[in-house]
Amino acid sequence: MSVAAREFTSAAEMLSHAAVVHARLLKPLTGPVAKVEPAPVPTVEPIRRFFAKQLPAWESGLLTFDAHVVAYRVALSISSFSISGVVRSPDWEQPKIRRSIRDIVLEVLENFPGITVDNVQSHRRTRDVIGPRQEAMFEVYMQRPDLSLPMIGRWFRRDHTTVLHAVGKVKAKRGIA
Repeated sequence: MSVAAREFTSAAEMLSHAAVVHARLLKPLTGPVAKVEPAPVPTVEPIRRFFAKQLPAWESGLLTFDAHVVAYRVALSISSFSISGVVRSPDWEQPKIRRSIRDIVLEVLENFPGITVDNVQSHRRTRDVIGPRQEAMFEVYMQRPDLSLPMIGRWFRRDHTTVLHAVGKVKAKRGIA
């Protein structure tokens, strides 16, 4: 759409043109006008919930001041308990002693002479290391249900899908459903 610019010779001509355009655009409607019902106004609650800012737990007042310290200690205990074998519950009761991953792996490796923990944790993929590593991953998975697959995989320096494959392979070999 192209609009031609109009040149005015005087200010009076420009003002009269503006008055004509104004009258044309804002002229009153002629004829019957349909009565329009106003739209119902929604209640405030759904709008407030939609636009409400999610406050962090520490800001909403649901936590005590020291709760973040307790949460930090729990996070530290979770990140380190796979090595030590000591598991603390969030309410800091007596720790439950569980066998460490290293102890479980050493027990499995007794059946595989010549294979060490370093071999199992190495990046080697030779046949003599794969079997013992899969057996060790399976035993850790079965004896430590508190550990996730990524946590087990990190100890073995492997991905969680490798742990999942090892568990499935050993279950199939042993005939476990």
